[in-house]
Amino acid sequence: MKKTTKRRTPTYEKLTVPAQVRNPIPGHFVSKLARETGVDAMTRTFTAWSHVVALL
Repeated sequence: MKKTTKRRTPTYEKLTVPAQVRNPIPGHFVSKLARETGVDAMTRTFTAWSHVVALL
């Protein structure tokens, strides 16, 4: 009797939890809000998008 092996799909095809959380947020929306509120003028090294992703 032959042993059948299950074929596994690679993990790189699946989205991670942080990716699933950040995908619905459009990047242009974050930068637009940062410009409107003046936060982008106060940033030093992080962009507004990087800051949002780090907080998630």
